[in-house]
Parts: sequence; C-alpha cells; structure tokens
Amino acid sequence: MALPNLIDPTTPTGSSARSLGDDQIRALKQAVIDIFGLPSATNITNPVFTVNSTGAITSIQFVSSGAPIDTKYLDVEDITNIASSFWIKGSYPAFRLIGSEASAKDWRILESQGNIVIDENTGAEATPVWARRLIIGSTSGNILWYSGGAFTVELDHAATGNRVVTIPDATDTLVNLSTAQTLSAKGLSGVTALSMAAAAGIIPAAVSGTPAQHGLFQENVIKGWVNFSGATATINDSFNVTSVSRTAAGDYTITWDRDFANSSYACIGTAVMSGASNCFVSINATGALAVGTVRINVTDHANSQIDVNPICVVAIGDQ
Repeated sequence: MALPNLIDPTTPTGSSARSLGDDQIRALKQAVIDIFGLPSATNITNPVFTVNSTGAITSIQFVSSGAPIDTKYLDVEDITNIASSFWIKGSYPAFRLIGSEASAKDWRILESQGNIVIDENTGAEATPVWARRLIIGSTSGNILWYSGGAFTVELDHAATGNRVVTIPDATDTLVNLSTAQTLSAKGLSGVTALSMAAAAGIIPAAVSGTPAQHGLFQENVIKGWVNFSGATATINDSFNVTSVSRTAAGDYTITWDRDFANSSYACIGTAVMSGASNCFVSINATGALAVGTVRINVTDHANSQIDVNPICVVAIGDQ
C-alpha cells in the first residue's frame, strides 16, 4: 500500500492518511511524543514526518505553538543514515548540552544578533545562570572569548587574502621565536613604550640611496661611547666599551666590546678644561683607528699631554 506523504500528530484525515490505519497513526504519534519528550499533541502545529514514495523518512520537523520541545530522550545511536541537517529556527534559538560524566559542564549554543554564542551554566540545571564564554562574529569577522573573569580576548582581522596564524608551543612566545624572525614593513602607532629582552635591540636597515628624513639606519646609530677619568682610566659610564688603559698622561687606548667592521669609522672626543686652559682630544698617530681599539691623546693649549676628568669619546661606523 502507498504510504502517506505526511503523517500528522493530530487526528488523521483523508484516504492517504487512513491507509496506515488510525490506530497505527495514533500509536506512532504517541511513540514520537514518548521518545522526544514532546509537549501535548495539540501544541504541535505542523506535520512531524515527511516520507517519500518508497517509505523513507525525508525530514523530521517540530513546530510548537507554545510549550517547549524537550529532546532529552533522543539517542543519537537510534538515528542512522541521516542525509540532511538538524536545525532550530526562532528568535535567539539555543541548543543545550548537559554532560553527565565526572566534571561535566552544562553548555548552550545559541544564535544572537547574527553571532554564534557559547555560554556556560554556572548555576543549577533547573535554574541556570549563563556566563558568556565565546562569541564568533559574522559581519565583524572576529572571535571574542572570555577568561572567566573581568577580561576578554579579541581576535580580529580585516584580511584581503588568506592568512595563517601559527600558535607557538607553550615554551615559546608569539613574537621573536628566533633571532631570524623580524617585523618587516610594519608600522607601530600609538606605542608609548617598547620593552625588549636583555641584550636584544632594534636593528635598523642599512641605508639605500638618499636617507629618509628622520630615518634610523645602521649607519647613523652610535656604536660606542665612553666617559672616563684620565688620571686613573676609570670608566664613569659607557656603551660597547670593554676597557680604557692609560699609557701615560693624556695617552689612552679604548677597547671596544663589539668590534667595528673596518677601521673607517668616525671617532670624536671632548674633555673638560684644565683650569683656564682648553683641552683637545685627538687620535694618536701611532695607535690610530683599529677595528677593536682606538688610541687617543688629550693635550692642553701648549700641546702638553694632560690627565683630566672627564674625557668623553663617541664612535660611529659599520659593525
């Protein structure tokens, strides 16, 4: 016999519906209500099953006019060969998942104003208190998740093409995983402070062509400086200086910590006046400029070498 295209949970009418027999229809209706925990049949306002000419169920749909539909008795093991989707339609539709295993949670997944939202029940099952945990945006293209406290983390993008973000291992950090990684062609705006790891620094690019206005390049960075006392060669303060040695009064050798690439770097110096006499700092003709050291002399207006404090030297060049 031909099966009806629609099996209605209300009293069946029509020859096609009666072909199954009224008692069979009522029994099927009651079985559906028992399995799905449906409300009274009078609240269900549409056909429950749709079948095709071969007797296969092609859709299952419930529309309740008021009472909620509880599907807690639905066992996924009882449903096989599902070829279509399961969907819930309505204003702020939600799907609730309540675990029964140890340390289980009570969750709900809902649609809210165009977003997918996941909430956790922090209250009782009968009186839930929903705490927001995750929002996946549709139009804004962002993901927002909550720490469980007062803070949130937002992942947002406005990509013009496919992007891949690789999350590092727990022992690494997202930026500067290795010395080979750099930030290239990126701008930093609104930065009030930039914290660097110990012995790390910003390495500017080498200049190419006409330098940009106010640009920072490898060639215009000071590579070493020192402030020291002439009489004892004691370093008051310095950068990239290992030591200062005194050969005689007004005769000193400065040793760089990181050597220069060649001896064609620039070195300038100044010294405090000796009484009423001006002092002059010059590069010693014997020691001259070397990649790892520079030898200087400090003299007064009579060209006599003297010790004064402080003596200051600055060096710029390739390294």
